[in-house]
Amino acid sequence: MARQNVYDDESFFAGYTQMRARGTGLHERVIDAAVRQLLPDLVDKRVVDLGCGDGWFVRIAMELGAGSVIGIDPSERMLELARARTPGASFTRAFAEDAELSPASADVVVSILALHYVEDVAAVLSSVARWLAPDGVFVMVVEHPFATAVKPTADRAALDEHTTIQSVIERYLEETPIVEHWFTDGVIKYHRRIGTWVTTIAEAGMSIVDVSEPASTDPAPTAQGVVSRQPVLAISARKRGADKSRPGGAASLAQ
Repeated sequence: MARQNVYDDESFFAGYTQMRARGTGLHERVIDAAVRQLLPDLVDKRVVDLGCGDGWFVRIAMELGAGSVIGIDPSERMLELARARTPGASFTRAFAEDAELSPASADVVVSILALHYVEDVAAVLSSVARWLAPDGVFVMVVEHPFATAVKPTADRAALDEHTTIQSVIERYLEETPIVEHWFTDGVIKYHRRIGTWVTTIAEAGMSIVDVSEPASTDPAPTAQGVVSRQPVLAISARKRGADKSRPGGAASLAQ
């Protein structure tokens, strides 16, 4: 399946940037707090943001004292915003599959809501492991598999409120591309089970440190027999062969 760059689509870009401008989306309600909990100390670290968009996390990394930050994204429209909003950082236009960095040139690689757009995610994660220096940390946030398990259109809309547990589980086991309307038609994402994400990261040469499923700071109420939308899956890992302790202190989940 061909790679896509929907963020340079005029309709998509307009809708997405308007949503982000409101400041009430997943980044603000869920991801900001979740990512900060998974990050190691960034002071003087070399940080890469893979799928950086408008530079949102790049700015967080600089705020937290990173020594250098590189943002990588395929969208020229988003990179124009990133460069304008984030002086002092470096940005490169590339698909995640094509990005090239020197081995051991990064201390931390972060990817937020980007890798569920990638078909050959195993190759990308292998690149991430190669870029990381010894003791390097990878932090990933993707759309939760309970969300991507639900088909588009009517079923997808239902998930925005509540959907039956049975309907989610039935579709969760089938790993497949999904094509949906999100600001524009034909947006492609790849549904993968949690176990697949964990296994693929491990096979790339990294040890899992933390797997979390952060909820919204303003969750919708639930009712008997239904499950509210779980928005994202967040995973941190450390390059294998390094100290396995969790960034911040807790023990590793995988040795």
